[in-house]
Amino acid sequence: RKGIQDLDINTIEYASHSLKSSCGHIGAEKLHKRMAVIEIMAELQDMDGIIREFETIPEDFKILKSDLEKILKQPEN
Repeated sequence: RKGIQDLDINTIEYASHSLKSSCGHIGAEKLHKRMAVIEIMAELQDMDGIIREFETIPEDFKILKSDLEKILKQPEN
């Protein structure tokens, strides 16, 4: 958020790259793809595109959280 608020492309690129990796490690494909798109947009300095993509992240996180909660509630075998 800080990078978006400050319109700081370098911070956005770094954060999106880090989040892309983290999302990939836990299998959060939708967020992984979105972070990859934001990272590319940062490389292209497409702030309008970044802002559009950024606005959808809270909903993606909500879905991920729900999916993870379902997994955690499953009984262990």
